[in-house]
Amino acid sequence: IGMVDERFGSNWSLVARDAFNGIMLWKRDIGNWTAQGKYWLQTSVTPNRRIVADTDRIYAALGSGRPITVFDAASGRTLATYKGVESARELVCHNGILLVATGKVRAARQRGKATVSQGGVTAINTSTGKQLWRVEGKIRPLTLAARNDAVLFMDGAEVVCVDLKTGSGRWRAKSNPGS
Repeated sequence: IGMVDERFGSNWSLVARDAFNGIMLWKRDIGNWTAQGKYWLQTSVTPNRRIVADTDRIYAALGSGRPITVFDAASGRTLATYKGVESARELVCHNGILLVATGKVRAARQRGKATVSQGGVTAINTSTGKQLWRVEGKIRPLTLAARNDAVLFMDGAEVVCVDLKTGSGRWRAKSNPGS
């Protein structure tokens, strides 16, 4: 995924191919997938983290302000949409739970100084589509991760660990304890 220049149109497609022979299985036009900023380098830093596959389903946040769409991986048929997470920036699917980081990120002129608006992490049961929990915060880009029964992310300058099933806090720590 490359940078998008807003002077030119943006027309994205979601394409599934057979892993054995490369034959296209299906294609869905999704229009403008990236949230274009007013200035160069203000486009989303995480468009490639807004799509994830899990066994026989694909979960995708197909644009700013749109719900998450659940596709059948083999046919491309829409199975469901998850509302309430329209500002999704990152998706992680782990042990039957879809984790969604929300909030807006704006690039700053200084490297590494991106600002993050209030958002959070939401957990959705992929079998039922029901929201399990939500933790509010200023979730930093590219920090959402899960392993075993833990979810980790950065909330501002803190590293946070919560329980995968309940969202209850386990621990918080400054990301740079020496400062």
